[in-house]
Amino acid sequence: MRISREERIAITYQIEDILERSCRICPYNAVDGKARDYEHCDPCEHYKSLRELGNKLDPDRENRKEFGKDAPIQKVKMTVEEYRMYSAQYKDKEIAALIGVKPHHLTRWKTKHGLAPKRERRVKVQHD
Repeated sequence: MRISREERIAITYQIEDILERSCRICPYNAVDGKARDYEHCDPCEHYKSLRELGNKLDPDRENRKEFGKDAPIQKVKMTVEEYRMYSAQYKDKEIAALIGVKPHHLTRWKTKHGLAPKRERRVKVQHD
């Protein structure tokens, strides 16, 4: 069921209001710029209201695959030697399919084990 543009705007304003009134002054709010841990938010009534409003904005969320902190982490169970053996015959997408992980998980594994080529950063050239 799709909601109208006006309803989406009204819900967005409600979310903004809750964040401004409650979450901004919450003693657990990360004011030091560090990453925030939301475990303490679960029992909070404001958090529950935000989740309900978010579900109204995205009613099909439950039907999609899990994402974010709830998503299952795919472990690459392979040694560096095994990867080198596979990479002589297959592309990374094919290797990922063979071992049953998504390609980006394989890329992260390669970076962690020093197998990904290092990319050079572009330097912006200022023109006079």
